[in-house]
Amino acid sequence: MATLRIGIFDVVVTSRFREELEGAGLSGLAFQPVAKARIVELNWHTWDRTAREPKVYPPGGEPESYILSKPHSPATANLLGTLWELVPREGTTVDAISKVISDLDIFREGRRVLVSERAKVWLSKSAGEWVRLEEVRPSE
Repeated sequence: MATLRIGIFDVVVTSRFREELEGAGLSGLAFQPVAKARIVELNWHTWDRTAREPKVYPPGGEPESYILSKPHSPATANLLGTLWELVPREGTTVDAISKVISDLDIFREGRRVLVSERAKVWLSKSAGEWVRLEEVRPSE
């Protein structure tokens, strides 16, 4: 089975969350394993997520520098277990009044991952702290 490297628009989940998604009965789900090329030890869970600014900015001030400035940690990567990229199918059409329509609960339109109202409710309950859901306007 091939693995891939992940980009900024991709959705990555743990094996446990993949099982939860699959058990939710949502349509449009497909997964492929992720190559863990750069997993670093970073104690982000101790950060104050309510603070206006981080206590320390990474070198250069760019968020990705928190990761890129540190070496890959095989031990940390091993602790994560298998990671999976959610690979939603293309699944949209546009009707006469420019509304996004799909028969899938999770689908891709270009680079965006879109979800049905049913998937939105499930994700809000199951992963609300970890996902950001925004309403899509047809003109976007």
